[in-house]
Amino acid sequence: MVMPIALFVSLILLVLLPLFAVCDRLVKLEWSTHREIWQQDGRPCGFLFHPPEARSLRSGLAFQRVSFVWLFKTPAWMRQDEKALRVVHRLRLLWLLWNAGVIAFVIAAMLPVR
Repeated sequence: MVMPIALFVSLILLVLLPLFAVCDRLVKLEWSTHREIWQQDGRPCGFLFHPPEARSLRSGLAFQRVSFVWLFKTPAWMRQDEKALRVVHRLRLLWLLWNAGVIAFVIAAMLPVR
């Protein structure tokens, strides 16, 4: 049982670390090229990217909101920015991989051991 758990944790890291990096990249893109919209979104910060104008708690909450919204809705500023579109598609793919992995692990954990 230890080996499957170790494998799962390794796979989690292979998906989560790039997922966090992609989220940061989107926030940084919005901050650097669409500052007005970034402010309207509540000045979100990323996991490691913290713009100087970001506010701790408020920016963290804004980040949680926009990162969830971006999974299902493509804002106008992203539709006009090819780079942002590529990054948000990568975000969605990594999020799907993460969720598929968690579901597969839960199903595997529920199977009887022989």
